[in-house]
Amino acid sequence: MYRVMLADDERWVRLGLIQSIPWDGLGLVLAGEAADGQDAYELLLAERPDLLFLDMRMPGLDGKELLALLHAELPELLTIVVSGYSDFEYTQQAIRHHAFDYLLKPVKKEELAAVLEKAVAELARRSDERQRSAAARQDAGWFRDLLLAPTASGDASSEAKLPPAWLDRQAVVFAGRPDTYREQAESPDRLSRLREALERQRSFHLGGRWECALSPAPDGRAELIGAIAADGLPPAELQRL
Repeated sequence: MYRVMLADDERWVRLGLIQSIPWDGLGLVLAGEAADGQDAYELLLAERPDLLFLDMRMPGLDGKELLALLHAELPELLTIVVSGYSDFEYTQQAIRHHAFDYLLKPVKKEELAAVLEKAVAELARRSDERQRSAAARQDAGWFRDLLLAPTASGDASSEAKLPPAWLDRQAVVFAGRPDTYREQAESPDRLSRLREALERQRSFHLGGRWECALSPAPDGRAELIGAIAADGLPPAELQRL
């Protein structure tokens, strides 16, 4: 369930949103309400919701000030600005900075539904991305342990526990060095992004039935070490991959 907060000094607007949002249909739950910008700020920090409906003109902190604070302290929060036609230029400026989307008062149900569907899709995408990143870190953990575990018999599985999907399958190990300039420019989640790129290609290679693990080289150099496992590894398929 994604948690939603409403910040608007007009109670009828908050009630209208509560009555119009398809909570169960979109997997949403109300996390709180605020009629004042300062109260909203404090409640947001305490509750840390996923989605915020924000009026641009409120006592205390106005919407623009609140957006600036939230951008720094809750960067993952999705904010949907709610404003009147007279505030539209002000709202556009705020959106260019930090807001996810906007709605004009009076809020129409069909427009609310469209914006919410887009917001929920974005939240789901972020959730999937976090799960893939976690899987990549887990892969790097067991794979790095395997790389660091020398064996006398040459059977790596005797020293490191392989995930079930890797057992009784052919595997190939590869190494690569990223471009030096890009290595300096890219952020540390390079492995996660590379894994995501490989996942997008999954269905096009080896019938989609293959596993991949990535890890920094155990000697601390810039190289990436990876492994691919499948029931069969035709050289032509590997070359395309």
